[in-house]
Amino acid sequence: MSSLSNLFIAFLLISLMACEGDTTTLKASAILTWKGEYALDGCGFFITIDGKEYKPDNETTIDPIHKYASTLVEVEYKLLNKKIESSCGDSPDPISTDGINIVSLRKY
Repeated sequence: MSSLSNLFIAFLLISLMACEGDTTTLKASAILTWKGEYALDGCGFFITIDGKEYKPDNETTIDPIHKYASTLVEVEYKLLNKKIESSCGDSPDPISTDGINIVSLRKY
């Protein structure tokens, strides 16, 4: 195999790894908010960190006990570098919110 082919393969592998996004786990104090059941035109869970609202891509892992009131939590998460769309309410257009993946969630 030529050195040019090796260089191309190395470049391709580096590019693919960069596309996967940052997998750094972050930790923050946050407010977990429940905005209603999807079946009843609600929007599910949102997490506000430093005044910015995020939509978890794995919100089904959140304990349903948090549906009753906004809750101060400590959250470990990964930024997804993509938007998550939520169709809720009677809005004809979905809401697009920055996405996160929850690693762990603990009520204060």
